[in-house]
Amino acid sequence: MDRKGIRNDFTPHLDEHDHPMTVFDCLYRQYVVQKSTPLIIWRLIEILQPIHFLLESMAHRTHDEETQHKDMVIPHYEDFFYFLRADKQSIKRRKKWLDIFNS
Repeated sequence: MDRKGIRNDFTPHLDEHDHPMTVFDCLYRQYVVQKSTPLIIWRLIEILQPIHFLLESMAHRTHDEETQHKDMVIPHYEDFFYFLRADKQSIKRRKKWLDIFNS
């Protein structure tokens, strides 16, 4: 802020305690969110991974039952959540997650 000549005045934004925030407070919060986002995404995927593994094991167990029928008995939902198999480094490196789903 000093290099760019931005003054540290109060802004119209309020913090969680309804106190006015300074320009520095706003910029610092943006920085914290930007730096913590990869870890938060990793935590979410870490929480959801057991659901993916459960769906995958259900699909493998019902595969034998499915081959006896002409139609599909159990939908294979694990195909929808393939990104849950990614490792931590890949997840932390990815910047845009919506590109996976919009293609």
